[in-house]
Amino acid sequence: MKKLFIFGFAALLLVAFTAPAMAKVKMGGIIFADFYYLDRDNHNTVAKNLAPDPNNPDPYTVGIYELSPITRLNGRWTNEDNVGMFIELGLGGGGSNGTGVSLRHAYGWWDINPAFQIMAGHSTTPFSQLNPSQLLGTYSGTIIGDGYGDWYSGRFPQVRGTFRFGKVGRVEVAFIDPSGGNAGPWAPGTFQNNNKLPRIDVGVPLHFGPVRLYPSILWQEKNVDALTTGVDDKIRTFAGSIGARAGFGP
Repeated sequence: MKKLFIFGFAALLLVAFTAPAMAKVKMGGIIFADFYYLDRDNHNTVAKNLAPDPNNPDPYTVGIYELSPITRLNGRWTNEDNVGMFIELGLGGGGSNGTGVSLRHAYGWWDINPAFQIMAGHSTTPFSQLNPSQLLGTYSGTIIGDGYGDWYSGRFPQVRGTFRFGKVGRVEVAFIDPSGGNAGPWAPGTFQNNNKLPRIDVGVPLHFGPVRLYPSILWQEKNVDALTTGVDDKIRTFAGSIGARAGFGP
């Protein structure tokens, strides 16, 4: 009987060590519904590429009710081997009666050790992380704090390494799709992309109790095979951003 117990215990250990790691799945979402009254003058109409009316100083006045495309549906999968995946869809906007669907995030990560993580996929970038929370009026082009002194760097395919140093902060270095975002001053149809190097973003979020700092830099070089003469075929960009946030009290 004792030997049978030993064999049974050994079999249980074998099953325990050969069974796949337990996975966890979490689903979530949020709905944004906006109602606002939008009133533009001719100058603002031109700035938003709308047709101005020279005989009407206030040509664009409308009441808007919208299901904002920042409405989200997401899912997160993780397992005990320190790997995971996150996918998020944007719902609303575009399409018929605001029924468009867009990809917001789709990436996977591996926590190699407590201090280092590698991530690959489509997501936000380390540059200019502290964006204003003003999101009203997506269709009018005022999403993500337009004109509030910060720059939304967008969501792009990338490979990112994150180095954590205690609870104070981390260093994030991302290599990003060089063809994403604005193409530069070249009009559509007048160029062909010829980018060989990725955009490089470096962010260093720092946490000092209730005070947080968000310094970051980026470098990119966009090249084109210009199809028109007299047009620059290379633009090299350096940019820096620093944001600060603090909260005190209960």
